[in-house]
Amino acid sequence: MVPNVSNNSVEATWSDFLRDPNSVTDQLDRVDVVLHRSDAEDLHLSSEARHQAETEMFGLLARLLVVLVKDDVFRAALSGVGVLPWQQFLYADDRERFIAQFLETAVASVDLGTFAPLAQLIREWRTTALIYADPRRAEALMRVLGGKDAPARRRLAARSPKPGAS
Repeated sequence: MVPNVSNNSVEATWSDFLRDPNSVTDQLDRVDVVLHRSDAEDLHLSSEARHQAETEMFGLLARLLVVLVKDDVFRAALSGVGVLPWQQFLYADDRERFIAQFLETAVASVDLGTFAPLAQLIREWRTTALIYADPRRAEALMRVLGGKDAPARRRLAARSPKPGAS
């Protein structure tokens, strides 16, 4: 097994695990284990106690964000380009909508025990920023939408105010 000091884990292959499962699972008392598979996505093994501690910590952080975001200075910092630089390509009202959805989804994700909805939300908003940032992508999307989504077409066609401007 190979230690990975950047994320406090060890790496092993699926074959290592099949040959000697105890040598792999014995590591879980100290660190997480990443199992590399040649024909599928890698697996991440962790102890239940470590998983529960991380889930509780993320829950606390999500709830703390909800409280902090009520502060105007903090909210401005969160919606600024320092945290998620791609936000600069969103319209100001879209940035506000993203922050509100992000906070709601973060808290709900903790309650559900999965961060997949939060990851999906970030992917969707990041894609929106990418479309606003690249006129060729915006034009291609307008062609695909045709007359199906008039509000989206108007938003993409109205290149002003410039995304990122208030």
